[in-house]
Amino acid sequence: MELDLLITELDATTIQLDKMRYLATQISNKASEKTQRAKNAFEYDFESREIFKCSAILLDYIEVVDNAIKKSVTKLAEYDTKLRKENAKALSADSAKVDFGVTADPSKNN
Repeated sequence: MELDLLITELDATTIQLDKMRYLATQISNKASEKTQRAKNAFEYDFESREIFKCSAILLDYIEVVDNAIKKSVTKLAEYDTKLRKENAKALSADSAKVDFGVTADPSKNN
């Protein structure tokens, strides 16, 4: 059940990354608007170009982190599934036994 909590936290982090991605896209859009209104090449080069560069770096970083989280969630879910199957097998093996060493198969009892 700790895995469920971890997966939930990773999902929440992914939601935060989606918000960051949205904001970075908004920054890029603002830079585009600024470029369209730039009075001269120097103004464009100095401000808008740096904004675009920062936005692109931020979006790349967000994408890398988001992919890493998605891979982690997938691996954790696979591991959790494996553990649940192993636990189910162990429980079914235990349920074949009856207390005090008597088995469910009457032919094996003396």
